[in-house]
Amino acid sequence: MKKSIGFLVLVLLSLFFSLSVGCGEQTSFLLNYVSELKCDVFTCDGEYNLSATYGYKETPYSNDAKVGEKEYTLTFILKDVPESEVDYSLIIPEFNDCKLVFSKSRSGNLIAEIKREDFKSKTLDVKLCFSDQMIDITLNSIIPEKALDVNKVLLKLQVDQENLVTHYVDGVNFNAEIYARILVRNEKVYWYIAFGDGNNLKALLVDGLSGEVLAIREVV
Repeated sequence: MKKSIGFLVLVLLSLFFSLSVGCGEQTSFLLNYVSELKCDVFTCDGEYNLSATYGYKETPYSNDAKVGEKEYTLTFILKDVPESEVDYSLIIPEFNDCKLVFSKSRSGNLIAEIKREDFKSKTLDVKLCFSDQMIDITLNSIIPEKALDVNKVLLKLQVDQENLVTHYVDGVNFNAEIYARILVRNEKVYWYIAFGDGNNLKALLVDGLSGEVLAIREVV
């Protein structure tokens, strides 16, 4: 009963805030607890397996049920390059010819990152550089226009998964952090939403167009 009252208070406060700032759409109170967000994915055509993601992560990054300072990052991933001593780099004309140098990640792919707030472009021209070559590549967002954004997904979860959400409510406190990542698999879009309580994760796979929860599992 206390959890339901606490949840109701949080929702009412969220609704009051959204109405007080104008006529925009309602904002989910859960947005304040998102510690990781991947909201866009980019790929390219051609022989080079270059992709990119955009979003933010808290720093330091840890499941402690609290949201730290957020860093917005555009991350480039280069896959399927031959093992060699060749260095790969990226030049981004849109960012004043900024040059990024790739380094190997734990997965074995090459990764390059740039801190960038408020990045909203759906296409990005880059130059992939290695040896004496410079290859022009255009990265395009693969997220459908009709895909739900993270706010709309969280608003739907507040209603459809009320018991799950209120599980983390104690009085007027929400004792969890949320990881939200948009995914595209076989031309279908999904959201991965996970609630972290400092120990375990409750992970949900959500249809990216309808907001329907397709699967829920515990991650220890």
